[in-house]
Amino acid sequence: MADAVAVFSEGTFEEQIQELVNYLARGLADEARAAYIRPFQEALLTPEGKKPLAEDADRRKKIIGMVREKVVGLGEGTDREIEGFFNLLISHLVTLFTSTPDLEPHVSALVGTITAAPETQTGIVYRVLSNLFNGLPRKSSLRRDVYLALLKLASDQGDLDVLQIERADVKRWLSEWEISEEEGATFLETVAEAFRKAGDAKRLIAISYSTCSMSARNLLRRLLRVDTLEAVQDHPLYSLLKIFSSGDLAQYHSWEFEHASILAEFGMDKEVLLRKIRLLTLASIASAKIGRDVPYAEVASALQVQENEVESWAIDAIRHKLIGGKLSQATSSIHITRSSTRAFGTSQWQDLEAQLVQWKTNLTEVSKVIAQARKIAAGSSSTAGTARTAVAEVGA
Repeated sequence: MADAVAVFSEGTFEEQIQELVNYLARGLADEARAAYIRPFQEALLTPEGKKPLAEDADRRKKIIGMVREKVVGLGEGTDREIEGFFNLLISHLVTLFTSTPDLEPHVSALVGTITAAPETQTGIVYRVLSNLFNGLPRKSSLRRDVYLALLKLASDQGDLDVLQIERADVKRWLSEWEISEEEGATFLETVAEAFRKAGDAKRLIAISYSTCSMSARNLLRRLLRVDTLEAVQDHPLYSLLKIFSSGDLAQYHSWEFEHASILAEFGMDKEVLLRKIRLLTLASIASAKIGRDVPYAEVASALQVQENEVESWAIDAIRHKLIGGKLSQATSSIHITRSSTRAFGTSQWQDLEAQLVQWKTNLTEVSKVIAQARKIAAGSSSTAGTARTAVAEVGA
């Protein structure tokens, strides 16, 4: 979905508001039409001694807000007129309401109104929503909300192809939008669900590689349980999905050697995938070493990097919340305090059991030390009491 720059039609603000209101008043009887337009005419007048409308942003906000509140449908016009009306309205809203909290209620109301249009107007609905998406700032979180409305419309119509969703676009949006990691993961899940519903398993798998966050890895695990994927279990992408869910770097290299052309076919960046699988491999190493030190040499070997590169990889993994730990240059090791588990099977249960047994042993030893300290303290107190009694008797 290409970006577009919203352009105002010719004329002053007052003339453009009149143009918008005249469109909304179409179909009304003359008397009703006059009554409909009158509040806007009065709002556009500048009282004596007040700032001109062109210099009064608050008044312009109030007036364009009045217009937006009157939008209860697409209106009575040709597709071209409908698109022109909404383009002009969107342009003013985005220009005047520059903060997301101020703009959000207007965008939300417009999306609700536009998507409620009859199915016979689906074509123009796509265009208006697309223009709204492109008219919003690239970093705006509201773009996500508009795109989700577009996605739902296309999914319900069984027409996902009209959106031309590309993995590269999804990845770029997630990096641009000012949303949390969890919100990004939810968006990714919604897109994946749309492909699942459409039975497009190949694009469902491909779209899942848009981020390497912990939430995205949870999505990978869920995808493996999606019934739609049963039809493509023999496809190379399915085996790649399994590697990213629970495999390691060595397995990825083996897959890449056999299926290098698949990466190009689905527009996957080899370097990006390599970085992700290295981070996931580090997470797997850490999950088996919680509470212990992992030598840099061991990490370097598993990630197939130089030992002096290990710290940067560890810092990256910590930043992505894949692991938690402390780096020690003195011992050239990482002390693991936390790790995200990519899968939880027999091996992970055994690791957990071993950790619990070790913790129990440690607590038992601590209890013994505390008991011994209390015993010594009690003995010292008794001896001191006897000595004080003896001194008192001598004094007597």
